Amino acid sequence: MKRSLLKTAALTLGLTAMLGFNQTTHAATITHKIKKGDTLYSIAKKYQTTVAALKKLNRLQSDKIYAGKTLIISKDLNYDAMNVKVKLQTKTGFSFGLEEPGKYILLYNKNGYYFTRIEVLDANAKISDVKANSKLYLSSTGKVTELKTDVGVPFYKNAYFFLHAHNAKFQQNIVVKRVDGKLVRFTIHFENKEASEGITPQMIEMLQTIKFN
Repeated sequence: MKRSLLKTAALTLGLTAMLGFNQTTHAATITHKIKKGDTLYSIAKKYQTTVAALKKLNRLQSDKIYAGKTLIISKDLNYDAMNVKVKLQTKTGFSFGLEEPGKYILLYNKNGYYFTRIEVLDANAKISDVKANSKLYLSSTGKVTELKTDVGVPFYKNAYFFLHAHNAKFQQNIVVKRVDGKLVRFTIHFENKEASEGITPQMIEMLQTIKFN
């Protein structure tokens, strides 16, 4: 790991401890109760899957679904969060590396205040607990607000939640969503400067290329 990555890890060690969860292997079946107006396409988009996968898993012969029924989204989801390997396509001027098991960091090399922490969470983690824990972490930065996920940026769409906090020096966003069946928390850290308008969007673009193996 490069020196800049190590420096950032050291500076944020106290805060990241607040984001800790027991990351163990669990089996979990993810389901969705169909609401009025839902379609297989909208549900597939919400859970980062496909219509074909939903039809196969639920043995559906057509695209027709009914409000009140329950769809299986992912059956017996099973992975060890600490051993999931994360990859993404980095742009010039950025570094990406393992911070600790289950956690990776995407860093802007010229300024360590610009980084995104990518944390693979336990498959069976309760979203309500993750949200409460994330709010606690952000409260050390400033007042926590919840933002809409449908803001025109694909990365935020269909997230479980999108939280924000800021102070006089920097801002932080926390986004939790499923990517390829993995529950992932993204903590995006950036300065209160005009430069953020150019740097932060680049980080978001790179986050959309994330893959697991």
